[in-house]
Amino acid sequence: MKNLIVCSTFSLIFASGQIMGLGVKRTLKAISEHELKVEIKINKGDLSDFASLKERIPAGSELNYARAEGGTFQIDDHSMNYVWTKLPKQDQIILTYTVNTQNLKEGIYSINGKFTCKENGLLKDYEIETSGFVVNENSSVSPDEDTESATPMIIETRVDNATSTHASKTLAAVTGVTFGLQLLSTKEKLTPDYFSKKYNVKESVKMYSADGLNKYVMGQFKTRQQAQQLREILIKNGCKDAFLVAYENNQRISLEQANRK
Repeated sequence: MKNLIVCSTFSLIFASGQIMGLGVKRTLKAISEHELKVEIKINKGDLSDFASLKERIPAGSELNYARAEGGTFQIDDHSMNYVWTKLPKQDQIILTYTVNTQNLKEGIYSINGKFTCKENGLLKDYEIETSGFVVNENSSVSPDEDTESATPMIIETRVDNATSTHASKTLAAVTGVTFGLQLLSTKEKLTPDYFSKKYNVKESVKMYSADGLNKYVMGQFKTRQQAQQLREILIKNGCKDAFLVAYENNQRISLEQANRK
């Protein structure tokens, strides 16, 4: 039996320039063994003219349902396209769609998107940070405490998007103590698809350099237990060197320091 684990639930962007108060939040919720519900809340700020939002889901999954407030939408292969010729008057716009994951193989997957709007008469793109989920067969991971139903399993975290457009500016910062995973440290730089090909990691992996080494990390979890659950999945996929790391306000700290917070 395949299980769904949501490993990233909140993604935010705040626009720069003339657009004040623009923000986007994406929430993922597993509503059955093979189905995710995605909800997107757009705080449109000063925007009132044309806008669009494009969501990209993993190849092999299917879009089952969609709803848009005040606009139209089109399902195109593995993307969902929302368009507003003129944005609704309300400050917040809510979009929803569901994703069928039944045909996905075991692995870590991501959903990402792009919001387009007019700024000073020109169209500008803003990348929305990635949200991730895990398809796991015969998982021994227990449901998160906050989950209302024993099935599915929910893990909440933030996974930063590794790419952005020239107009993208992400200002949402993670505060407090969080836990992540360091997958590997190497002297040489690995190819972008290294973890996808070798360990079936479909999610973005970030690299930073320290002490003469390239370190590859992913995830920012609210609790050590949630990070450990994803580590067990990665180890099962062969990534046996993965270990827990801790952050405070996005700065690396030791696990001992995190325990004292």
